[in-house]
Amino acid sequence: GGGGGGGGYVSCLTSVPCFLSIAPPCPPPPPLPPPTLPQRLTYEEKMARRLLGADNAATVFNFQEAEEDQGAQQDYKVSTFEQRLISEIEFRLERSNTDESDDEVVHDELPPQCSAPTFERKLKHIKLFEGNPFTFTCKVSGQPMPKVYWFKDGNQISKRSEHYQIGRKPDGTCSLHTKAATLDDDGNYTIMLANPQGRISCTGRLMVQTVSQRGRSPRSPAGQSPGRR
Repeated sequence: GGGGGGGGYVSCLTSVPCFLSIAPPCPPPPPLPPPTLPQRLTYEEKMARRLLGADNAATVFNFQEAEEDQGAQQDYKVSTFEQRLISEIEFRLERSNTDESDDEVVHDELPPQCSAPTFERKLKHIKLFEGNPFTFTCKVSGQPMPKVYWFKDGNQISKRSEHYQIGRKPDGTCSLHTKAATLDDDGNYTIMLANPQGRISCTGRLMVQTVSQRGRSPRSPAGQSPGRR
């Protein structure tokens, strides 16, 4: 009888379904994000470090997104930090020595009524894609007629430049033009007026974007200007 009971026990075991099963394999881990490349300093950060020092230049610049179809130059607003940088450039230029003016204005004889130079219309900030022409324009006044000086990133632009064409009309409209913008043209352009009554300046920011770029600010490779300018 014991043998039969044992046999029934074995058959019972073999007839009971097995609830133990091998656990399913764990899902594969998510792919690792691509390695983050060291971020290069932007043009603005380089200029800020050079003019204001590294401690005052640690700022992230937020640019307005560019539109998809953007051929001609467009106006845009600079950030608060960029405006601070521009103010610092103008402050230093108005207290520096200048080499040459864009014209042959002479201030030997002063008119009876003298007035300091002023801007009736200031430069605007421009963004465009490389290869397109751009023109900075403003309107100036003052007695005697103020001398006019142009600068890029604090460096004076020669009136004999082959890349930039500097113009001035009898009504006081001043302009700086180039036929085809390159990434090297990206920067701050300052016009300074001077007569015996004082100096004044204003600056326009030029943002040059690569042709394949959409929606972000340009990053000039080194913020350099060719020597021929």
